[in-house]
Amino acid sequence: MLIRSMRSWYQPASYSVPPSASWYSQSVQPLEPTNGTDRLFPIYVREGRSRKRYNAGYIDCTGQIVIPVQYEDAYPFRNGLAAAKQSGRWGVIDPSGTFVISPTYRRPLVFTEGRAELPTLDEKDGDKRGVISSAGEVIVKPRYRSVSHFSDGLACVCDGQLYGYIDLEGNQVIPPFFEDARAFSEGLAAVKLNGAWGYIYPDASTAVPIRYICERGMAGPFRDGLARVARNGRWGYINKDAKFVVEPNFDMAHEFSEGRAPVFLDHRAGYVSREGEIAVPISFLRAGRFAGGVAAVDTGSGQAHKSISDACETGFIGPNGEWLIPPRFFATGTFQDGLCVTENEKCIEYVNRDGAVVWTGPWVEHLNFDPITFCRPLRNRHYVADLLATFNRKVIEMRFLELIFPPARIATAMALEAFPTQNRDELRADVQVTRKEMTHAEGVVA
Repeated sequence: MLIRSMRSWYQPASYSVPPSASWYSQSVQPLEPTNGTDRLFPIYVREGRSRKRYNAGYIDCTGQIVIPVQYEDAYPFRNGLAAAKQSGRWGVIDPSGTFVISPTYRRPLVFTEGRAELPTLDEKDGDKRGVISSAGEVIVKPRYRSVSHFSDGLACVCDGQLYGYIDLEGNQVIPPFFEDARAFSEGLAAVKLNGAWGYIYPDASTAVPIRYICERGMAGPFRDGLARVARNGRWGYINKDAKFVVEPNFDMAHEFSEGRAPVFLDHRAGYVSREGEIAVPISFLRAGRFAGGVAAVDTGSGQAHKSISDACETGFIGPNGEWLIPPRFFATGTFQDGLCVTENEKCIEYVNRDGAVVWTGPWVEHLNFDPITFCRPLRNRHYVADLLATFNRKVIEMRFLELIFPPARIATAMALEAFPTQNRDELRADVQVTRKEMTHAEGVVA
């Protein structure tokens, strides 16, 4: 399923994610390329007319194909390595397209600090996770329920109920102790005890008192020296001295990037600066992360559209809200290395900062799309999916909030504005859509 199912990232004040899904709200910090090999971008090319059958290859920043279209699926390069799929299994390739880790795994391997989460080889072995090195060495055999990305030499792991931390060699440096936890960022990690959030150092000592009640949400990682937390149900930003630099006045807040952070108020989004000032008015339906001085924003009203072309309301702004690329996209990723993946009513395209198209191809259904940041648009794997369903002979735009990862375990969904909160079966019955019409929903709520 492509970005057609991921268009808007609106999050209401009641946005929540269960502890079991904590890894996927952590927003793996996009890595700055260390060399030119990361300047390769995955493309997906149809086989015939089917939107579900495609092969993958890679282009460079000029749109030229560098690695031929030869894989069943492919993820972006990070530090010279990328996950690619062949014969139904995932391996890891280098910039020449050669497999350096043979395709034997059920899920893609994505490396940070030379380590990746390792799945079990067969479903019969259960859904446990371990750690593998970029050289293909198994560091930790699959035994955890979850393993986060590595940051500052540590990864957060869950033993089934409690959360702790391991180092790059798999040693348990902080025993499972917390109700919930997140990966380290800028030297601190958010942890939860007795229903409250705070921050710890790598030696498990307290850095920020555990006192923030984030209701059903989670405290955010430190970015640009600030982290989002909630007080009395409202979100703001604290520094490492536990002082509010941006007062908690918002329904929801996302992480800082390049001196700007998306904030949400009354179902609209804008940006604040590190000084707590409104840098870009709170007027958009969705606001993405700044990267390279550019951020995607959705100008939509949240109302139903009669067609996909009418819903192409996403464009790109600069740090002061000035338009750099006017709205013309149905959905977008995030700029990196000068390119961004976008979607309109018919095509997937890579565009540069001037809005010029450097590569285009027919739309395909791709389950894990955002190939720029390798995380669900725009920040993480808790995303809002846009679904189109037929109801009373009109197309109604609905947004669903993913509550549990992976998608196969989704049991509930939230239909905003069009319908009240309800589960998938009730929704399908209410809107009387056929299974074919729910194709784009299946990967989210099935």
